[in-house]
Amino acid sequence: MPKTVKAQIDALGKMTTGELADEYEQLHKRPCRTRHRQYLIRKIAWRI
Repeated sequence: MPKTVKAQIDALGKMTTGELADEYEQLHKRPCRTRHRQYLIRKIAWRI
């Protein structure tokens, strides 16, 4: 059962910076060049 968009975005706040970087790489198909947590959350949420 797929999660709702809101549930996916809420889950980002509970992820570690390393997990966010991995998620960024999966969604954007390129390596993550930063470890700025808020930037990663914003970019991942936009792609979701």
